[in-house]
Amino acid sequence: MSGFNVILLSMFIAISPSNQVIWIPNPNGDNVCLSGHNDKTVFVSNLEVCEKLCLEELDFQCCSLEFNPIPILLLNKYQCMLSADSLSLYPGDMESPCTFPYKERNIPGQCQPDQYVSEAHVSQSVYDETCIQTVYGLPGSVLA
Repeated sequence: MSGFNVILLSMFIAISPSNQVIWIPNPNGDNVCLSGHNDKTVFVSNLEVCEKLCLEELDFQCCSLEFNPIPILLLNKYQCMLSADSLSLYPGDMESPCTFPYKERNIPGQCQPDQYVSEAHVSQSVYDETCIQTVYGLPGSVLA
């Protein structure tokens, strides 16, 4: 195999969405959150499990997560908040300061804005905000 072919193969593997999930770190550091957009809260053993649950979420396209690094004492678990929205889509809903690390997925058109925002997306955004669920044992909170 020539060097040129090896480089092309390496580039394909690095950018292929089926081989790699790219998490975008918060551009403003870890001290901001996406306020009012949590769709589901789960209690997990660590950040990696939180990331995995976001990737495997079936009820909605999970675009971002916030992870509470302070354990819930009675459960000995950590709070993981999953959202169908992201700071890239809703920069005006940024909460700062915030103690939770924030991450979002790099999925243009779903988790990051397209060049144009459609009316259907705006209507869906209004619907999503009415479906926010509260944590601590209410619907939408589960143990993982």
